[in-house]
Order: sequence, then C-alpha cells, then structure tokens
Amino acid sequence: MRITRAALITATEAVRLVEQGAYLVDIRGERSREEDGRVPSAVVVDRRQLDRRFGRDSPDLVPEAADPSRQVIVFCSSERGSGPIAERLARLGYPFVAHIEGGFAAWQDATLPTT
Repeated sequence: MRITRAALITATEAVRLVEQGAYLVDIRGERSREEDGRVPSAVVVDRRQLDRRFGRDSPDLVPEAADPSRQVIVFCSSERGSGPIAERLARLGYPFVAHIEGGFAAWQDATLPTT
C-alpha cells in the first residue's frame, strides 16, 4: 500500500506500512506519553517544532526524514490533532503522509505494542 497526501488510515494499516519502511511520528505532548504510554518505534516530535524538525534545509532535521519519498505516519491523541500536522508535512514536501484514525486510543484498542 502506498499512502497519498494526508490520508486517514487505521492503526493496523499503520503497522503494515511501518513494516514496509514507513515511520511513525508521535506528536502527543510529554504528559500524554507518560500517562498513556509510548509506541516503541515512533519518532517523538513537538508539534511546535515541526518546521525545524522536518524542514528540508534544517540542521535539526529528523534523521528518518532525510528521504522525502519515505512514507510518514503521524499520530496524536485523535485525528483532529494529527490531521493538521499531516497536512503541514505534505506542504513541507513529504508526498506520502498519513495519520491514524482515532489516534493513540485506536492504537491501544487494536492492542498494538506500547511501553
């Protein structure tokens, strides 16, 4: 499966895409991660630093973002939080961005790995 710009996908679809080389970006706040748990394979990025961490010319570029053709999956507590971030990443030049329908709660409901 190849995702398109800011697609809404299920948590289980996200896992399949990660197995195929996509990477996850967790944009939840620190408190949410501490209280609710973390996804072991996710890259944690503060939403206020999105341009700095994903800007093509930024010295603080997330290492996983070095290849703009790589698929990116964003999640937050809900898709209302991750949707605008997915759209922003698409505008920053990432052509294959998706976010998880139901956010982290859907990840948990699907009994996917957390720590």
